[in-house]
Amino acid sequence: DDGWRAHHDRVEAAARRASLSALGLTLMAAERSSRSSHSPSAFSFPADGKPVLRGGPRFSASHTASHVACIVSPVCECGLDIEEAGAHADPDKVLKLERWTATEAALKAAGQGLRAAHEVVLGDALDVALVRNERFVLQVLDAVPDCIGHVASPAGLTFVGGVLADREPVASARPPAQASAGKAVDHRLLDEVVARVRREYVDKVPEAKMEQAAVE
Repeated sequence: DDGWRAHHDRVEAAARRASLSALGLTLMAAERSSRSSHSPSAFSFPADGKPVLRGGPRFSASHTASHVACIVSPVCECGLDIEEAGAHADPDKVLKLERWTATEAALKAAGQGLRAAHEVVLGDALDVALVRNERFVLQVLDAVPDCIGHVASPAGLTFVGGVLADREPVASARPPAQASAGKAVDHRLLDEVVARVRREYVDKVPEAKMEQAAVE
């Protein structure tokens, strides 16, 4: 009916906004890391592998209902996952989300999809993961408010900054959100980058590519 269709359209629009924000944040982080600009057209989404920013660092992005985060690394593959926990989550839910974010981060680092989730072996302390005999170091990501997250990489990463933002656009009077390492992200800048992604990339690729971006 019309009500269901309107709800579906809103959900679809929110998912697209999340995908655009993830791509936009990745460009911001890549430019900060490499000190050079990258075009949105440099993104590619191989059918049998993880997304790539040609000429840029490796990256991974994740989003929840209210936040989007990304990580970039110029030296190794990486994976990131965050999940909304809320301010007063019960211990069982927290443990479940900790294990899930560790699993998905490891899958992303390994370039595997969720179908391979049953192949991930987590260490008892959630500090390491094995994916098809490939070992990854797990690190807790606690910089996203009310979220639980993990980062996976072959040997561990040193965090030198953060690019985090709410998914929703904000009024210009609102102060920037605090990112990890004490740096601020201007939401207006994010909106500008998202607009650039939409203009230079989204309109030029098949819809299926955006669907994959939403899943990653």
